[in-house]
Amino acid sequence: MKLKDWLNQNKQEFLESDLRFAVKSIFSRDLSLLTLDSPVLSQHQLAFLNKIKEMYKRKMPLSYILGEEEFFGYKFFVNQNVLIPRPSSEVIVEKAIEIIETNKFNRILDLGCGSGNIAISIAKTLKKRGSYLQNNNEELMIFASDISFKALKVCKVNIETHQVKVKLINTDLFKGFKHHIFDVIVTNPPYVEEEYIENSSFLKYEPKVALAGGRDGFCLIRRILTQAYFYLRREGVILIEIGDNQKNRVEETVASLKVYDVKEWVKDYSGKWRGIILKMNLT
Repeated sequence: MKLKDWLNQNKQEFLESDLRFAVKSIFSRDLSLLTLDSPVLSQHQLAFLNKIKEMYKRKMPLSYILGEEEFFGYKFFVNQNVLIPRPSSEVIVEKAIEIIETNKFNRILDLGCGSGNIAISIAKTLKKRGSYLQNNNEELMIFASDISFKALKVCKVNIETHQVKVKLINTDLFKGFKHHIFDVIVTNPPYVEEEYIENSSFLKYEPKVALAGGRDGFCLIRRILTQAYFYLRREGVILIEIGDNQKNRVEETVASLKVYDVKEWVKDYSGKWRGIILKMNLT
């Protein structure tokens, strides 16, 4: 059987974007090119494609089936111990890189790193741009932390694959950083309501520890906002990814704490509120 014949028979089972990603991952070529010059499938390839289809029909995310996901132009290894990187988080990485380069910041923390997609994307992009030597010729230091040791094992694989310098810390939020202080803290914390997770068939394969933000989805964000102030330098900045329905809650919490100034609200590529950038209130 040729690939184009299999695609014609099975394309209705997939989202088009997922089908393109699967074909590119398996054959290392774009779907448009393969349909023009369609290869004959080996028995192994045919069996693998059918296995993917059956797992996909059970609503297992394609990223877990293939063991990889693309983020910020880079490919990351993923499994069910880490959250699948979302395109909506890429804008947070863009803002972090801009802040780091503009201010020549050196000490960066990715809090709750999961697969390491944020920390590694920052490190790799700055390395490409020659920004690894920053203020006062100090070498850039990037830390990535997570409460899940299994997640850190995945992150370690990605660090080694991308050949960047990122130091891993196994800790619950800031508990492992009692003697550390940072220029930039960037975090994509769990912010999904528990009831939503329980009723979602699309999230059942992803680790609950990386999703669940408590009953109201705000537990981890609240803890981070309350604690991060003590781990930032005077000119430091924190970037927090949030749910698109959490802007008002974040505004109320920031106002009540009286330790931050809002530098910028961030929208993702679909125009939804996706994050906030805060700096320390020095008044």
